[in-house]
Amino acid sequence: MCPLESISLLFVITDWNSLLSRLVGAVVGGVIAAVSTMWAASRGATKAFEYSQTLQKGAEDEATRRFLRAIQAEIETIWSGYQSEIGDRFQAMSVEKGFPLNYRLGRNSFTVYDSNAQFWVTSKMMPCAAR
Repeated sequence: MCPLESISLLFVITDWNSLLSRLVGAVVGGVIAAVSTMWAASRGATKAFEYSQTLQKGAEDEATRRFLRAIQAEIETIWSGYQSEIGDRFQAMSVEKGFPLNYRLGRNSFTVYDSNAQFWVTSKMMPCAAR
C-alpha cells in the first residue's frame, strides 16, 4: 500500500468519525431539548391550572360571603320590624298567658334568599347536581 493511499484512507476514517460524532451529538441534543421543553410546558400548564383554581375558589368564597351578608341584612331588617311592631308587647306578657296575635310578614322580605336559593342549593350544597 502506498503511503498516499494510507493518508487518504485516514482522512476518510476521520471524516466518518467526525460525521458520526456530530450526528450523535445532534440527536442527543435534540432529545434533551425536546424533553426539557415538554417538562417546562407541563410544569407551566400545571402552575397555570393551580393559579386558576385558586382564583376561582377566592371568587366563590367572596360570593358566598356577600350572599351571607345579604341574608344577614334581610334577617336584621325583619327582626327590627318585628321588634317595633310586637316585640315589646311579647316580652312584657306573663309566661302563663298565651299571646293572642298572629304575626304575618306583610310582604316578601326575603328577596335575596328567594332569588338566590336555587343557585346556592344546587351549586354549594349539592355540587354534583350543578354539573
